[in-house]
Amino acid sequence: MMARYALAFLAVFYVFYGAASVLAGFNPQRLAVGMAWEADIPFVPEAAWVYNSMLLLLVIVMMVLQREWRIRGLFWVLCAQVVFASLVFVLLPIEKGFPPRYTEAALPWVFVLADTLNLENNDLPSLHVCLAYTGAMIAGLHSQPLMRVGFMLWASAIAASTLLMHEHHVLDLLAGWMLAFAGYRYYRRRYGAM
Repeated sequence: MMARYALAFLAVFYVFYGAASVLAGFNPQRLAVGMAWEADIPFVPEAAWVYNSMLLLLVIVMMVLQREWRIRGLFWVLCAQVVFASLVFVLLPIEKGFPPRYTEAALPWVFVLADTLNLENNDLPSLHVCLAYTGAMIAGLHSQPLMRVGFMLWASAIAASTLLMHEHHVLDLLAGWMLAFAGYRYYRRRYGAM
């Protein structure tokens, strides 16, 4: 059951995410969202280990939810967030404000993998932040306080990794968190009290 939802979500994610990457490339206008001080954030390609852990976080969240109707609720919330974010990617592509990164030959393979899977033009809102915090907050509804804290710390580490890898700006993270909170509120109203 869990594998079915996980595979279906990956399919929805890459269809919409991939289409948004291509379509946003045709939009010549770019929104500058970077702040000058963000250029001083150190580039830490090894942060990709944490960045790549987002899918593991979502799998563990599904294990915490246990019941099919809860997992189905998470699935629909995540899919709606991906579709909404994909529309924003196409309509409001952003211009990265970070300095150039090293050549691929000088980067660890874990970073190259993450950077390749990210595609292009998918920045605002940060789906990494959105999906990680959505999963963490929803898991928190169905787990003990210590696990809630653990999930939120994990999601926060993923958010920090997006900055350290120079994948997202602070405004991308804030927009991702807002979309996560909206998804969490919907899930809580619909599925959280059962």
